[in-house]
Amino acid sequence: MNDIEYDIILNKPDVDTYEYEIWKRANRKMSLIKIVTLSLDEFKEYYYTDERTTNCRIIDSVIVPLIEKMR
Repeated sequence: MNDIEYDIILNKPDVDTYEYEIWKRANRKMSLIKIVTLSLDEFKEYYYTDERTTNCRIIDSVIVPLIEKMR
């Protein structure tokens, strides 16, 4: 996308919270553009077989639309 790359980092500050950091890389510079926080209950809404698949579903359903909206 026009030399712009996005990285998503998952942090779990506690047992009941999932934080997804959205980092934007443009021209060799990284900048944090947004932190998306999901409660355990919200995370469970996307749960599917394992945590890795669940995170992919969250990225597709929550993170990607948010990035597209910010453009």
